Amino acid sequence: MTDIFSHYDPSENRCYVELKLISNLVDTVDTLYDGQTGKVLAYAARSGLADGLNMGEVAGGPHCATPAPQECLSVVQDFIAGKMSDDRKP
Repeated sequence: MTDIFSHYDPSENRCYVELKLISNLVDTVDTLYDGQTGKVLAYAARSGLADGLNMGEVAGGPHCATPAPQECLSVVQDFIAGKMSDDRKP
């Protein structure tokens, strides 16, 4: 299953696109793109298996590889969530 979300941040005048891929209901990959340039800004890949591959990276920031500490993946996931959050008030 693939889900695609977009978010425009007027304070940065930037559009962000998140692609979330769930395969076999155990593996997930989240990728954050710059909506204008298509550049990958961050990704987090997690395996649901105990000995599976986990990795992630924020462009210009932390890089995680097997065995990826959960703290590092949390940093990447928080970065993606921060860019996709809508803090505008109605």
